[in-house]
Amino acid sequence: CVYVLSRTLIIATQGCAPSLKETISVPEIPPLRVAIGGGAVTSNSYVSVDEFEDARDSQVIVDVNGRQSSTATSVGLPVQDAISKALEQSGFVISDSAPIVISGKVLKWDARVTTGFPATVSSDAKVFIQVLDPASKPIYTGTYEGSASRQEPGIQEAEVRKNLGTAMSEAIAQLVADQKLVRLLSSF
Repeated sequence: CVYVLSRTLIIATQGCAPSLKETISVPEIPPLRVAIGGGAVTSNSYVSVDEFEDARDSQVIVDVNGRQSSTATSVGLPVQDAISKALEQSGFVISDSAPIVISGKVLKWDARVTTGFPATVSSDAKVFIQVLDPASKPIYTGTYEGSASRQEPGIQEAEVRKNLGTAMSEAIAQLVADQKLVRLLSSF
């Protein structure tokens, strides 16, 4: 009876662990739900969003009880695209010929999955930006962080990727909610 119960518990807890490959595709970053900035941005506020470097300490994006998965490609471009879209949604015009440029680094973007019943996925994201004036001199820097956590009876790769995307979306929401940054970008 004890043997059957212990085998059942082992099977139940192992069933809660996602089956991740060694590499997974970069998670999609959901768009912001509302435009931030209170509509203060005029339609003639132009900004260029330059490349974002993947500057994470490790290429591991998911850790499931010591089993690790990395991304198949760099995370820089998807973050750059998501920031561009968020700024557009907030009223800025994105243009390669804009007088002011935002560049940056993805400092952190990872998830930890704890198996068991229920299983837990916790994700963190951290983005550093630098704003360059028309003379290419740095005039502003900022670091923005986001996190997300979820508990489910069983967590699969889709839920892990969604949780990672939510954490990065939260970091980007912090960026566009930075009123000092918004005022600076609007002044050009």
